[in-house]
Amino acid sequence: MWRLANLWSGALPKYPKQARKLNLQGDVSLILHVNEEGKVSESFVLGGPAELIRTVTDEVKKWSYVPYEVDGHPVPVTTKILVRFSLPENRSAQVAVAFEVPKDPLLGPIYKVGLGVTPPKPRQTPDPEYSKQARKDKFQGQCVLGVIIGPDGRTYNIKVTRPLGEGLDEKAIEAVQKWRFEPARKDGKPVAVAITIQVEFHLQ
Repeated sequence: MWRLANLWSGALPKYPKQARKLNLQGDVSLILHVNEEGKVSESFVLGGPAELIRTVTDEVKKWSYVPYEVDGHPVPVTTKILVRFSLPENRSAQVAVAFEVPKDPLLGPIYKVGLGVTPPKPRQTPDPEYSKQARKDKFQGQCVLGVIIGPDGRTYNIKVTRPLGEGLDEKAIEAVQKWRFEPARKDGKPVAVAITIQVEFHLQ
């Protein structure tokens, strides 16, 4: 339910020597509570071999995330992970982590600006990079995107509504994915809105 999976930093748990000696494999699943600073404040084991649980719980205490923001303010969140210990035949021991990732963000109703809905305000709008082909051809112009700005101020469902070509449409999407906004508001509360964004490409 939270967009945390690609924001994790930390070391993988080590495969316990005794577990490898006993050829013990399996999955350890946990629920993690992450505080406003992005630190793991608590962990709860959902299941897994007892011999592997200790090494996982010890390691996740050291993990950190980029804090999840709502309305520009960091908030505590809960996420789920699965740590897989495997001993493939004729290969070294392996440890991998899978994160809970939502198929769709929880945006709620999506509004249009106006009629009591205030527009989102840009906070971070890094410029797009130029594609090699467009730079070689000295190609310039404007790409138009349809975007949903979520109640968290992040960009979702980015679609090209007026393409530019020369590889610049992809560069526009990559840039807008990193943009952050003060969210739109309805009755004082942050809401999701559908807007149009024009991305300009001009050679200096």
